[in-house]
Order: sequence, then C-alpha cells, then structure tokens
Amino acid sequence: MKTVLAIAFLMISFWSTAAPIKIVLYTDSSYPPYSYVEEGQVKGIYVDILTKISANLADYDIELIGSKWKEAKVQVEEGQGLGLVGAYYHAHDWPDMYPYSYPVNRETVVTVCGEKTFDKESRVWPIEYNGQLVGNVAGYDGWLGGEVRTRENTSRVNFLEVPSVELALTMVIKDRLDCTLFEESVFHWSLNQLSQSTVPRNEEDQSTHITSVIAGETVHIGYSAKAIKSKPYARDFIKKLDIALYKMNQAGELADIKKGYGIH
Repeated sequence: MKTVLAIAFLMISFWSTAAPIKIVLYTDSSYPPYSYVEEGQVKGIYVDILTKISANLADYDIELIGSKWKEAKVQVEEGQGLGLVGAYYHAHDWPDMYPYSYPVNRETVVTVCGEKTFDKESRVWPIEYNGQLVGNVAGYDGWLGGEVRTRENTSRVNFLEVPSVELALTMVIKDRLDCTLFEESVFHWSLNQLSQSTVPRNEEDQSTHITSVIAGETVHIGYSAKAIKSKPYARDFIKKLDIALYKMNQAGELADIKKGYGIH
C-alpha cells in the first residue's frame, strides 16, 4: 500500500510541476485594431483577449504568431498551429478547420466609398453597385458568409484584389477605387490613423463613408482538424478556452478590451 501511495504522490507531483503546454495559434498580421504586427510584436484586440486568458490557464501557454491571412490559414490547416484566431464560421466550406470556438467577437462587413462615387445615402449591395470598381483585401474572399466573387456579385461589380486594408482605403481616398469592402471597426480605426498621420493630403483626395452594411459575422478561433488528431490535450484546451471566453463575455471584459481601442 505504501508503495502505491508513493507512486501516486510522485505522479501528482510530476503533473503539478510540469511546464505548461505551449499552444500555437495564428492570427492576421495586418488587421488592426484586431490583430497586427508592430516592431516585431503581435498586438491588437484579439491578442489582448488571448494574452489575458493565457495568464490564467495554468496548464497551457498560448503563443500567438502573426502572419499574412492566407499563409496563416494554410499553416493551421496543415496542423502547424492548433488554431486560427479571427476566423468566421466556415465549417461548410473549410473542411480542414473544425471545430470553432465560442465567439470572440462580432464583425460587420461594409462597403466604403468615396464622395465622387456615392453620396452618404445608403445603397443596396450589389444591385446599386453596377459597374463599380470595388476593392477586396487579399485573403478575405470568405467574409461575406461564403465567397465574395459569387455569380451575382461579379455580374454587377468589378473586383480588384488589394494587398492590405491600409492600401484599400488609400486607393478609395485617391479615387483609384470607387469603393472597397471593409470591416466596419477596421475602417473607423484606419481612417482615424490616417487623420493623425503627418503625411499631407492632396487637394484631390476625397472623403470616404460607409454606403452599405452587407453582413454581420461572429468571429471565432477555427481549430485545425489535423492538429487535434495528433495532440491528445487539444480537446481539454479547447474546452477551457471556451469557458474562459464565455466568462469574460459575461463579465463584460471582452467589451472593455474593445473600448480600450475606441471600438464599441
């Protein structure tokens, strides 16, 4: 009996002193204020949320890696990371990414147009955008609840893929695009950053505004089906993270973190 108790004590001691398991999650490196890389450090609302959770998960240590969205998605699908932070629900068309976490946020997809294209009156998407040149940020083909370039959309709208949200907004301001697809809070953040910039504006620059609210989507951590199969602790981590996200939401902490970035 003493021997059995001694072994049990040693096992408990081992698990209690074992180093936390590192969990690698990927996120977008150029999607401020939600996630972005600045001076080599990943920052943003989603980063702050997960950093706070990680500090309270004794068994796990979350490592966030910022990467271009397309590359981050591939890394997670191939099992190089356990999850992709900032994913909309795509169980219906992303077979390598499942399950999805408790919602981290809710984002709203809008069209942002220049004053030379439309006045501030609301427009119906895509019916009232016939012939317009509309930007879409590279890697975000799925943020209209599926595929941006549907038959209906492409029959009316001329799409141009743009490398970044910053460039998309600048191209509308410079009248190089009629409009661009944007996430609402990202638009307000980016516009505010440009207004604080020391770069002078030209007389030809135009003001921009939201003309259509297209879709609202919940935001999740999309988990790698491949990684889950090879990591026996994955399910335990996913459950604990979901519980932490739920408690933070109930306590208003998720909203408080967003308010710190001027997002309501």
